[in-house]
Amino acid sequence: MRKRPTVTRRRAALRWLVALCLLAAASHVLGWYCMTPKRALRSMERTFFTEQTEFLARVELPYFSQELRLSGGPDVTLLAGYSFSWRSGWQGSNMVILERQRDWPFTAEWYGRMAVRDHVYTEYSYIFGCVEDPAVTELEIVYTAIRGGHDQTARLAARDWITGENGRRYFLYAMEPEEESWERCCSVTGYLADGTAAGTLQILDGRPYWE
Repeated sequence: MRKRPTVTRRRAALRWLVALCLLAAASHVLGWYCMTPKRALRSMERTFFTEQTEFLARVELPYFSQELRLSGGPDVTLLAGYSFSWRSGWQGSNMVILERQRDWPFTAEWYGRMAVRDHVYTEYSYIFGCVEDPAVTELEIVYTAIRGGHDQTARLAARDWITGENGRRYFLYAMEPEEESWERCCSVTGYLADGTAAGTLQILDGRPYWE
């Protein structure tokens, strides 16, 4: 009668370790437990049926314990919040999808999150997009507070562009937090090298439209 081989504790522990590694790898690939922000991005891209994009920039999102990551591709620009926990891994949320329009001078969109502290509403806003026309050398962001909050203006130039694959030029601007901002508008104007305006895009409260 053949004697069954004895499994040592060391060998049993090694088997369990291999099984756990295989389970973790499968969870990572399938998006059940994302071990990197990139895998969380891929999971959201599948959920929203977008193309694959590349990470371009990231900024901290105060109060929410998240970071915002900008990503872009040939047809879309994406901005979403990312966070990590040992229990859930990397997760993405609140993704805004901006479709590129190559016949426009630029595409732009607003991303906002609202927080409440001591009964005060604070809005964290970010303007992002893609410079479509190489002739555009500067962007002006104008935030007008109609009821509550405060006015803001910012200028973005070539030094502020974020360069992606194939030389595509993106931008991401973090505005000052707005307190008790109940009615507002925000526009982005593109300028050519000679100072000529290429167009003004209104990006708040509804579908963006040109003025």
